[in-house]
Amino acid sequence: MEVVGLVSGGKDSCYNMMCAIKSGHRIVALANLHPGDREELDSYMYQSVGSEGVYVRVFQYKNDSEQFLL
Repeated sequence: MEVVGLVSGGKDSCYNMMCAIKSGHRIVALANLHPGDREELDSYMYQSVGSEGVYVRVFQYKNDSEQFLL
């Protein structure tokens, strides 16, 4: 199955992707969630401290019927 890997910049998300690959999944993209406001850095929902280590790359994906800006 083609999947999107959710990365925080920490070791746990890297380990999770390794387990997904070992289970036969193919990681086709990476996603990162982080708070828009710097005041929300202390989150119980997800780790945001390592977010600065995840670089953002914007690219276009186009197929026959649709065009996406990722």
